[in-house]
Amino acid sequence: MFKILNNEKGYAIVVAICVLAILTLGGASMIQMSITEQRISTNHQIHKMNFYAAESGIAVGPLWASAEVNYPESEWSNINFVGNSDGSLSNGTAYDFNVYPITLVDPSDGNIKVLRYGDVDGDYLNEINYTTGPPLIKVISDGTHVGRGGLVRIEASFIFSPIFMMPDAALRVNSNVNGNGVSGSILGEGEVGSTCGPVADIMYDIAGGTIEYGGDLGDNPLIVQSSGMYPIPLIKPVILKRATMKIVGSNNIDEGAIVTSSENPGVIYISGDSKTTNLSGHGILFVDGNFEFAGSLDWIGIIIVSGNITLSGGGTKTIYGAVIAGGDAVAINGGVDIVYDCDALSELHDNFSGYRMTTWRQI
Repeated sequence: MFKILNNEKGYAIVVAICVLAILTLGGASMIQMSITEQRISTNHQIHKMNFYAAESGIAVGPLWASAEVNYPESEWSNINFVGNSDGSLSNGTAYDFNVYPITLVDPSDGNIKVLRYGDVDGDYLNEINYTTGPPLIKVISDGTHVGRGGLVRIEASFIFSPIFMMPDAALRVNSNVNGNGVSGSILGEGEVGSTCGPVADIMYDIAGGTIEYGGDLGDNPLIVQSSGMYPIPLIKPVILKRATMKIVGSNNIDEGAIVTSSENPGVIYISGDSKTTNLSGHGILFVDGNFEFAGSLDWIGIIIVSGNITLSGGGTKTIYGAVIAGGDAVAINGGVDIVYDCDALSELHDNFSGYRMTTWRQI
């Protein structure tokens, strides 16, 4: 017969040791998991800091490049911008960035050329080309944490996005000008002493347009048909983005609603058909609809109206810059002077234009 062993001395110790081993392994595993989670969290935080530092380089890159867009093409290969590499950002990260033009091989002659973005054929629409406009630029930016390392590299491409296309006439309309009761003038020669070359006094887009103007034109009157439509629909989104003032259109916009000066020119967007009595200002005025100027008008800059424009009522009206109407000039009455001023236009164009991102990737 088998003898049954009932001696259980030491069993509790074995069980206790096993439980303690399991708890120790579990605790060690939890500690390891905690350390791993902490490292993941720290690395994620460092990655985010490096990412935003690299994005800082992408943001400031076009600003650095914009000062150099007039460099001769032959000198672009020598331009290499380096951003803040001294770890001066408040989050403890540093970034380096390089800015340079985009070059491609021209299939027509096999030569490497700098790609540009501008209006080559005079149709008021910018296109990628090798000769006209500011270069397309590429920015490569590195973000690195000064103390903990890591690297995030971002590449982005930009094209120059003008806030408006430089006008080629003092007054430009769709097809018709009714200005028989006028005692003023429309002059495309430019203000005396300006650096302007002469442009058309009046330009119209649609063949068969009727130009009835009884005021004075330039010494060599230029009333011509345009070679392309002025791209008001393309300008509108840029104006909306950069507008310093937005006004809902009404039948009587208070002259005090638009406040600008030569020291502080503005970009004003007015939505809908509107009318104002007496207005003075300096800047870019964009009216998305029909607009009537009654009373006095004194404006330096560019006035763009997507619909018809009416200059009526008493008071003198003087515009130094240019006027563009997507519709017609249905009435120009009284003392109205429109003098093309490319100095004022160029100042506004340069101050409010900028670069627009076309591609972005993390590499």
